[in-house]
Amino acid sequence: MDWFVVILMAGMVTMFWKYFTWVNRRNRARLQILRADAEAQFKALVVESTDERYRFSGETAVVVDEVVRIDGSDDRIDDAWLIRFCRNPKGEYFQFISNSSRGPYIKHVPHNLARIALKKKYVPPKHTDG
Repeated sequence: MDWFVVILMAGMVTMFWKYFTWVNRRNRARLQILRADAEAQFKALVVESTDERYRFSGETAVVVDEVVRIDGSDDRIDDAWLIRFCRNPKGEYFQFISNSSRGPYIKHVPHNLARIALKKKYVPPKHTDG
């Protein structure tokens, strides 16, 4: 009887271990796909403006900070966000948000807010007015 319980417990532990490693692999693969999609959206993003300071291109922007946020449970990813603070060549900051269910969003971030959000990563602009 004791051997039966030991073998049964070992089988259950093995089964749970295989399930959780499979779930982990599946979630990592899904996250890689979502990240690749967000990266493609970022690189393709272009914002035109009459003022050069507020133009944005994902190809030329510098990523200053990045956060990945995941919603879900231990066994699945329901939604994922890639949030980036970026700087264009003129020194203006933008926030790029890519959501797996809603698509990309970008907005200009004023310097006073960028300074607060980025802390030591903030670099003031080098404007030449004249």
